[in-house]
Amino acid sequence: MFSKGMGVVQVSEDKCGLINTKGQWIIEPNYQSILTFVDAKGETYFNVEKDNVNTLFDAQGKEIFSSPETVFSSEVLFNEGLYMRTGENGLFGFINSTGKWAISPTYLYGSDFSDGVASVSLDEKTRVIIDHKGDVITRFANDIDYVGVFRNGLAPARKNEKYGYINKKGETVIEFKYLDAKEFNGGVAFATDNDADLWQCIDTQGKVVFEITSSFIVPMGHGYIQAHKEDKVGIINAKGEVVLPFIYDLILNIEQEHYVKVKLATEYYYINLTTGTKY
Repeated sequence: MFSKGMGVVQVSEDKCGLINTKGQWIIEPNYQSILTFVDAKGETYFNVEKDNVNTLFDAQGKEIFSSPETVFSSEVLFNEGLYMRTGENGLFGFINSTGKWAISPTYLYGSDFSDGVASVSLDEKTRVIIDHKGDVITRFANDIDYVGVFRNGLAPARKNEKYGYINKKGETVIEFKYLDAKEFNGGVAFATDNDADLWQCIDTQGKVVFEITSSFIVPMGHGYIQAHKEDKVGIINAKGEVVLPFIYDLILNIEQEHYVKVKLATEYYYINLTTGTKY
């Protein structure tokens, strides 16, 4: 499948590479898997994996960095020009699109930049948000032990083993009453306040838009959400409409904004989420 003049070629069961439309290798076929991502600026990147080491290449085949961590979503890849990764010291920091450290790895935990900020942990008890220079904007109360990604002005947070949503000032906007809560995307988020696998899709005021029964909810970016029903997985959108039916055994990351790799029985293939076309 070619995109922007490039396509993944499988030369054996465990080796693949990337070619251009002239048949020239951009990335030699030495890798076990290749995932394609397009960032917010439209730049294309390739995450390749071999022997549990992931390497990120740009569209020219230039290596940016290698890491045990894989890229999970194009929505966070160099979002606002920065990308979170782990340094050799085991701490988190942020690199730019050339692979150089823009904010040194000094944090115990971190989230990717969104809404102009990233939430990080300075130590076991101190959660803050920082700007693109690494300067601290807000320090949160010590009883908040988790702060997620800010989107639509809010981030999920945890206090006294309950989740709620806070703004960038640390003020509670949606009360701490949930057993689990996901980040906002497109004005909605998913949260659950019971053990019955019932998830609520809520707006930024905490009002319920719709409910869905699922053993897990995974926001995939681009307005898509992966859900689980009767040992099968599918994809819904922010309106609760089924985009992919609940028939698949496995759904992998979204690539190039609307392509997703799925497994049905023993077969792997791609589906275009906007057209439903199978590749």
